[in-house]
Amino acid sequence: MSNPLRFSSQSYISQYCNFLSDPKKQALIKFCTSTELKDKNGNFLGNIDMVGSHTAPGLVIVALQSNPILTNYDYVKTVFGSVINETVCQCWDKAKPGSYATLSNMMNALRDFHINGKEPNSTTHSIPLADKHFEIELSTNEQGYLWKLLVAR
Repeated sequence: MSNPLRFSSQSYISQYCNFLSDPKKQALIKFCTSTELKDKNGNFLGNIDMVGSHTAPGLVIVALQSNPILTNYDYVKTVFGSVINETVCQCWDKAKPGSYATLSNMMNALRDFHINGKEPNSTTHSIPLADKHFEIELSTNEQGYLWKLLVAR
């Protein structure tokens, strides 16, 4: 994991932290951090970005790339699980959002739905958990699959 880059000037936020399509929502971002994730061999796997204010992130975005045969799929699930545990709660077992016993089960269902579907993008849509919301998106791209986890308070 790289050291986080911190952006607080509007020009840098516009350049490096432009995640929201709604200009009014994008304008609310006053602070952004970005960290690269790499595997044990130093290969780039994705990013974790946090946007919002200096005191608390309002949105956490995790974007991880997997190849077409999903050889690092367990890593994607581990990172997503760690982010949910640290930014939302360690309450999955009690809440079972979407009636899934585990996050892994939810991700497997999304993966199967996506691979068997005909669309390039699939999503869980917003899922409430511990007074926050998260969403998982899966997109097909030239390198395989792009997994995104979005956590909002």
